[in-house]
Amino acid sequence: KKFKPLEGLKENVKYLTKEEVERIKAVLEEDDYKKFKNLVYVALHTGFRVSNINYMRWEWLDFVNKLIIIPGRYSKSKIPIEHPMNDELYEIFTNIGIKKRGYVFPRDKTGKPYTNPSRDIINKIYDKAGLDVNGFHIIRHTVGTTLAENGATNFEIQAFLHHEDFRTSRKYTHVKPKTLKNAANIISDFING
Repeated sequence: KKFKPLEGLKENVKYLTKEEVERIKAVLEEDDYKKFKNLVYVALHTGFRVSNINYMRWEWLDFVNKLIIIPGRYSKSKIPIEHPMNDELYEIFTNIGIKKRGYVFPRDKTGKPYTNPSRDIINKIYDKAGLDVNGFHIIRHTVGTTLAENGATNFEIQAFLHHEDFRTSRKYTHVKPKTLKNAANIISDFING
């Protein structure tokens, strides 16, 4: 009773598996969901918070240096974010039709950004894909876990997810059974080798 559990290690926090991401991608090919495909793909490629995607402006995209630059007043930490734009992100933005100004993902002809409805949209996509999850934030956990699984250092994960403290990034990396099997094999090799 004297010990407190480690902060942030909640069992109910989930990440998406590769198979679940594939199911989401399949839903995004359906006519009712195609218009959200680019928005979701940007989330999957960046791990950005939903607000960073909803309010993303063309003025923030530096296509020469392949950077997404989010001003400090739009970031949770109030510190400007410089995020790399990989080739697939560059292609997504190009396919949307690069503009000089305005929101990248306006909700309609008014040009206004999505707000809470984008959370409702992602939940409908999850439901259609047969997933028992909700919210954009699971995508951040998926990005952090995928980076950790593929050898990214804690520093790289912290920088990629734009966390001020590395301890926050730890909450976004979940140990998959494959990783535990690899760890068991390392110990076995150490003992027997």
